Amino acid sequence: MKNPELDMVLDCQKFFKDEVGMATVVLEVPFLNRCIDMVMINEKGVIFTVEFKISNIRHAIRQAYDHALGADYAFICMPETTKINMELLKSKNIGLFLYNPFSENKARTAICPTFNKRKVKLFSEMLRKTTMKILKEVE
Repeated sequence: MKNPELDMVLDCQKFFKDEVGMATVVLEVPFLNRCIDMVMINEKGVIFTVEFKISNIRHAIRQAYDHALGADYAFICMPETTKINMELLKSKNIGLFLYNPFSENKARTAICPTFNKRKVKLFSEMLRKTTMKILKEVE
């Protein structure tokens, strides 16, 4: 059975790792009794979270907003054909990647949020440690 959301996640994982050059890309990272679809940490230690959804943007926004408690930048990623309320995302300081499986740039940045001032240092350190632990387990 095909899983379009999982296909999107795996395609973007490869894109962010191989094309963007993100230092760390980890899937399914536990955080605050939830699971973040993707956590990326760049070479400077900046933490990005991404919540992937095929539909149900409101749910994705709620999740990304919660992820921002530990992330420097929180994003959602949806197919580029999805109708999205850009102003709502901007008001919540949540970034948006638009996914196109047929494009060389699989996840185009449609909204780039500002540095997250809601981040809680303790939660951020928890997220970093959990991400690195999972990374070591899968290597």
